[in-house]
Amino acid sequence: ITKSFTLNKRCPGGTTPNGSSDLIITVTSNEGTVTPSIINKNGTVVLMNYTVSAGNTYTFSSLEPTVYIVRYNYQFTYSWGEVCNSSIYDTITVTPYVYPGLANSSAYQCDNNSFSVGGSVNGGVAPYSYEIIGSVPSAPSIATAPQVNPLFAINNGVQYELVRLRAIDACGNATLGDVSVLPMA
Repeated sequence: ITKSFTLNKRCPGGTTPNGSSDLIITVTSNEGTVTPSIINKNGTVVLMNYTVSAGNTYTFSSLEPTVYIVRYNYQFTYSWGEVCNSSIYDTITVTPYVYPGLANSSAYQCDNNSFSVGGSVNGGVAPYSYEIIGSVPSAPSIATAPQVNPLFAINNGVQYELVRLRAIDACGNATLGDVSVLPMA
């Protein structure tokens, strides 16, 4: 059996104030069909079947943040004809939504006063949009419209000390971050 899973985070809402995630499991076997189900949720025995399946991919939609145990049931036949049912298990943790934050963003200035700024977001839900909303000095303005690329190249010949970035996640929640412009080492 070969299996893999991804968690696609979803935004907080009225019924899920801590957000939720879609659990997408892909499982294959040369022994036949493998069927996943959730049998435990935060220490409580449950039986949750997948919401949607397509081929060997199974989706469990809108799981709230907690710990889940997934059971993979499969059946194989020995060479002498005996059929055997078996199971394997995974423990999967769905984490709560965390508001986005700009961390480890950086800017490096070259000798000709051109520089690049890179935004780095943790938390939130992708995709993100990025923009420069201010700088020191404030003129000439380097403010930008929102873009999906976290990198900005500034080539106007002016030496800046600080650049203020804003990132907005797919939920519409924003974070601000001040980035000091450092000379290349």
